[in-house]
Amino acid sequence: MSKNVKIALYVVIGLILLNLMPFITVQTKDDTGRSWRVPFASRFVSKDDTSVSFKSIRSKYALEKDSQNALHSYTEVKCYGKKYFYDKANDVTILDAKVDGSVLNHRLTYSLEGGNICEGWTNDDEVSFPFGPIDEVDLNIPVEEALEKEWFVVQDGKALNAAAYHDFARMVKQGVYCMERMIVIEGDHRSIVDMQVMESCPKPFRVTVRDETGIRSNYFARFTDQEVGNKKIVQVYEVQSSDEEPLVLFEFE
Repeated sequence: MSKNVKIALYVVIGLILLNLMPFITVQTKDDTGRSWRVPFASRFVSKDDTSVSFKSIRSKYALEKDSQNALHSYTEVKCYGKKYFYDKANDVTILDAKVDGSVLNHRLTYSLEGGNICEGWTNDDEVSFPFGPIDEVDLNIPVEEALEKEWFVVQDGKALNAAAYHDFARMVKQGVYCMERMIVIEGDHRSIVDMQVMESCPKPFRVTVRDETGIRSNYFARFTDQEVGNKKIVQVYEVQSSDEEPLVLFEFE
């Protein structure tokens, strides 16, 4: 095999690998001069208020891998239970990156939203988000459904899933910012209790109670679960003082 043939073969192999395999990311500009981080060998084709698109001859696999690397060059932000990427230079949030098209004619699209959509969103918001607002919970939610949601359920003084509470209590003792939703049923009376360990408050324990009379929320300095006989008494304190009279939230066996 001649030297020129070998060189040509290496070039072809290199081009095939470049097309098929992840490589590097580069900066490219749109029609207004704004710069974007994209996979190598991508060119700008269009932009509107909600997206910017690029075309490439590279494979879908390579573009998907390299576009994820490109996104991680921006500031990662998290809110509403999802992860996004904030481009400070262009003041937009990149919601996701999608690749479609056909061989040698793939299109990469970044979905956009103006500004930093997670601005003002806190770690406390992120912790409570999966539970949803307490005022939207059905007070008469079936016990089985509450158990499926892994909420802690106390019915007539008996814990139906004590492990849920113990997991929460263990995280509290470990200093983890966390939350548990609890449903306490006594005869015909029902109450929903949200207890959250807050990062941003001087009194870190926020307790919100909802029953047929309405919703009440307050912040407390500490909480304990004292064992008396075969009962565990869950209570909170407004100050750290050991001689303060606690507020009992509920009891269970």
